[in-house]
Amino acid sequence: MTQPTLRPARQPLAETPPSGGAEILRSIAALAGLVLFLVAVPTFLAVWRGYPLPTSWDPARWWTLTQRGYVHPDVFPNALAVAAWLVWAWLALGIVLEILSLGARRYSGRAEQPGARTATRHGAVSARGADSIPRRGLRAPAPSAVRRATARWVALASIVLGLAFSRPVAASALPAGAGPAVPVTATDSSFQDDGVASVAHGRFSPASNFQPSAQAGAHSHPGPSVLPYWLASAGLLTAAAAVTIDARRRRRDIAAGPRGVPPAPEPAAAALHTAVLAHADIGRLSRLDQAMHALAAAHVAGAERAEIGTSRGAVRHMHMSGAGPVPLVVLVRPDGTIDVRLRDPVPDPPVPWVADAGGKGWLLRPESRLPMVNDLVPPCPLLVQLGTQPDGGEVHVDLEALGVLALDPGATGAAGLRSLARAILATLALSPLAVAPNIVTIGFDPLGLLKDDRVETAADLPEVVRTVLSAVTSIGNDLDRAGQRSTFAARAHATTENWDPTAALVLPTAGDTDIRTVASLAHLIGTGGRGLALITQAHHAIDPPWSLTFDGLGPDNQPRWCLDPLGITITPVGMAAEELHDLIHLLDDIDQPATPPPATGPDAAGAPAVHPEPSARSAPFVEPDWSVMIRLLGPFDAVGRDGRRPPHDLARERTLEVLAWLATHRGRTRTDLESALWPAGAQVRSINNQLGRARSLLVSLAGEQARQWLPTRRTTITLNPAVTTDLDLLHARLEHAQRQQADPDSAIRTLADGLELVRGTPARAPWLEAELGSVLTTTVIRAALLLADLHLDRGDTDAVLNVTQRGLAVLPTHPGLFALRLRAYARAGDRAALRAEYQAYLRAEHADPFWDGDTDRDLEILWQHLTRGT
Repeated sequence: MTQPTLRPARQPLAETPPSGGAEILRSIAALAGLVLFLVAVPTFLAVWRGYPLPTSWDPARWWTLTQRGYVHPDVFPNALAVAAWLVWAWLALGIVLEILSLGARRYSGRAEQPGARTATRHGAVSARGADSIPRRGLRAPAPSAVRRATARWVALASIVLGLAFSRPVAASALPAGAGPAVPVTATDSSFQDDGVASVAHGRFSPASNFQPSAQAGAHSHPGPSVLPYWLASAGLLTAAAAVTIDARRRRRDIAAGPRGVPPAPEPAAAALHTAVLAHADIGRLSRLDQAMHALAAAHVAGAERAEIGTSRGAVRHMHMSGAGPVPLVVLVRPDGTIDVRLRDPVPDPPVPWVADAGGKGWLLRPESRLPMVNDLVPPCPLLVQLGTQPDGGEVHVDLEALGVLALDPGATGAAGLRSLARAILATLALSPLAVAPNIVTIGFDPLGLLKDDRVETAADLPEVVRTVLSAVTSIGNDLDRAGQRSTFAARAHATTENWDPTAALVLPTAGDTDIRTVASLAHLIGTGGRGLALITQAHHAIDPPWSLTFDGLGPDNQPRWCLDPLGITITPVGMAAEELHDLIHLLDDIDQPATPPPATGPDAAGAPAVHPEPSARSAPFVEPDWSVMIRLLGPFDAVGRDGRRPPHDLARERTLEVLAWLATHRGRTRTDLESALWPAGAQVRSINNQLGRARSLLVSLAGEQARQWLPTRRTTITLNPAVTTDLDLLHARLEHAQRQQADPDSAIRTLADGLELVRGTPARAPWLEAELGSVLTTTVIRAALLLADLHLDRGDTDAVLNVTQRGLAVLPTHPGLFALRLRAYARAGDRAALRAEYQAYLRAEHADPFWDGDTDRDLEILWQHLTRGT
């Protein structure tokens, strides 16, 4: 299964939103234009033509005069006035309907407070089931452009008036139940605590006084003693975290030079990293990504089929109304089946999709193969997982397609609400299915996610309004110019733009005015599909088509929420503040740059730790005494000093992994071994069997005395020093060669023998990736850089190319290795090879799934310099 393409996490600098005064003036001008249209147009028509209709009815006389060539001079102006009156009435009726709709939404339930939805209403909505996917509703008697503009006018006016006449509401002055305030502390419980998180108690303050943390603080405990709930339940978030960690580590490894040593990970970060890798299903994420791309391609194909035999105007209408599948909800069944619920029925899906419920849903069987679609931008950048169904199926929603999602926490209170919001925010911030979405939050602490370029926190609700209004104007104008109804369709048709969306995560606000403002924002965003999403607490004044409502505890004592209007029951994904803190701490730990090694001996993890000064002449390299070598620089393997290989029945992957862990964790306990290799737990007999096989393997390679190298019946497991790893041996050769740089012949022999230990991509296991992943990669790269540089000084072009090729097999886009290859070709005077090599680097860079879109500037400058001098 191919790995999903990771989009760059860095986001272009967003345009500074206009000031509050500018927005108010613009909105007042829009409101003035609305009033002018409703009043000035009929006034002008009345003054100009008065009553334009005929005052008598005599068609026979009119016909006779027409045949004689006489037409009254008032006929044409009056006809034009009548047409203008009809158009005005048509548009005015649409405007009035929009105003009435807004009024009904904002004021129908003013007395009902957030979280007060009744079970009766919830049951009634749930009973509608899958047939109740929200539609666009009855079209107002006006063109779609006028209806959109009218909705924007009305929403802008209501928001501005609400902000202009609002007054700050002190927390103490709020009436009882006027809306939950925001707790200052962020240590509330997650969903898994006794099934329902308790409502946070303590000191409260209004949302405007809530100050978020710019970054994660110091780690408060050594590591997660209990597996975080989100790891097992949030497949999309776990995979996104794994891909993000891998991308950041790759970026650090590429930046490491010949002297750079990646820092040893903190134990707590390494433990969480291991758990993330153990639970992440990258293949499942890749399949989901391919399915979304296939839907976008089907959308294009459906529009092209619909265009055949139609006029240009009809084609534009189909682009605006939609002629292909638009996903709203995506269910991933336990067997791998992908079930997509569509906005509008499409009964004739292309192969391998299968229509369900009359085309309201499309099914993709796990055995079905999807065509590769690589030339489209991510079609659903705001796709998040809300939770899992009782049967284990994952429930995803495209927040952008939904438009507004209301969260009703019920008995879980503010703690449950924020737990769900943290998981949604973390998914949006780390998702590899997006390029650069703009995420603005208010009402809770996003912790260190603010350091990510995607996330920003708003100081107050007016700032959220300004951000949303700026996005409404920008995306709306772009869609109108592209002739597309939705950003999903635009991404499918216009692949040169990312159409980056904006998501606003607005949690409990203080006061009735704020509720009205949020309701106006919800109305402005509407039913979605136009690059905007709002996630907020449920309130009757908002009442969007889509809501997620707490529905009590299930038989397993886990919380059950209901996604309406589909009536899907889920256990939501949640993150406690500590869990989000731990994840951010892990990301910060991965971001630590490589540094020169300290002047001490090797550390416990086996990383090089000596930075010696080169000497004029040093003693020949003497390899450490060893009898069995565990091989990590390639697939797991073991070999004796005499080259013997273990029997096939003993050389099992798990047994070799046990030996690899023991060789890199000397003096650790049996519990540590179980936690690393069996994070979900294992029977004592299973661990005993693996240790017994490990002893037998050592005996097969080194003789009967090796049985004592792995003692039994001890809490601490200490492996005999006669068992080493190829990583340790390569470290020793690299350190010795650094001291021998004044004696190139000796250094070259030492490093050449060391690189013979490298058999390909280093072994992969969750614990190995978390603790030694960077060390395995950068040690090979450092050795290749030093050896190739020595060969370059001697003018041996072929040797430089051979050595750098071995390094590129481990890290295909390392600019330092390509720089040495470019210098070698330039020294040989081969201008064509120089150009071809740089083109090869650009191809490798573009093929790297972790490429951030920026070509290495230093390598580009070097190529230009060498090209001019060759």
